[in-house]
Amino acid sequence: MYIYIIMVKNKTIEIQTPKKGEFTIETADDFVKLPCLVAVNGKRHSGKTLATVNYIREMKNRGYCDRCLVITPTFASNKSTWDIAKIEEEDVFEPTKFVLKAIRKIIEDERADWDRYKEEMKMYKEYLSVIAGSSLNLKDSKLIERLLLYSDMNFLEGPPKYKYGNRPARLSLVIDDSMGTDIMLPSAGLTKFVIAHRHWGEGLGISVFMLVQSYTAGASQGLSRPIREQTTQLWLFRIAQEKQLQLIFQESDLEINYEKYIKLCNKIHEEQYNFLLLDFNAKTPERKYRNGFKEFIPINTLD
Repeated sequence: MYIYIIMVKNKTIEIQTPKKGEFTIETADDFVKLPCLVAVNGKRHSGKTLATVNYIREMKNRGYCDRCLVITPTFASNKSTWDIAKIEEEDVFEPTKFVLKAIRKIIEDERADWDRYKEEMKMYKEYLSVIAGSSLNLKDSKLIERLLLYSDMNFLEGPPKYKYGNRPARLSLVIDDSMGTDIMLPSAGLTKFVIAHRHWGEGLGISVFMLVQSYTAGASQGLSRPIREQTTQLWLFRIAQEKQLQLIFQESDLEINYEKYIKLCNKIHEEQYNFLLLDFNAKTPERKYRNGFKEFIPINTLD
């Protein structure tokens, strides 16, 4: 917990930040803060899907993602790519107008499963307390009812088990090849869903990766301004039009001028399928710029 002191009319007010909650995900220094909202922008065949799939694979390997949901109309044709991240077919959805309701239901069900497990663990501790007593009054009808309940819950075989161990689910969502589909319609609620991604499931939250060919195009083809403003990371692959690079620069809080920004993009894009990773929620200022998933780029080297 951090404590800040501010002055209001010569009086100090102590501002306390909340303690880390049960849904906090601690990540390594070289990894993004979670849950995240990542915009993956690049022209067709630039490597967006492959990079995202490998990132999800790494998240799973590190224990940062237990289940990844995918919204895409092209899963079957790209199945060998999605298999890299071991995506379950039951977690793949078409980009329909109502798909986000199904995604919210999954998040809510995962939260309910976690709450159920916590309640069962509470009861299991009660069970241990009861059987640890020096004597059991078997004439106590209420005690007998509790013992029968414990038996029905298989507590005699050991504590309850949860599919993700002793922590809540860590979820991710990838939206790919969905520009111009029904999920982009205003009535589908995509903007509302995405900007509230940390709060679904009563705080369980979900990381979101949005793969687009045009970062700032119209409502059905690119990302809405509210989504762009909430983006925590931007993966910038090769873009066909420099105008898009200009718009991204204008909207991004970068510490370098436009000339250095273009020079950096051009240098990174010399390597096929490479991208500039901009972390707007970086753990330290030195980690804001990155050459793909490789080395961080110190700002003082961008002269």
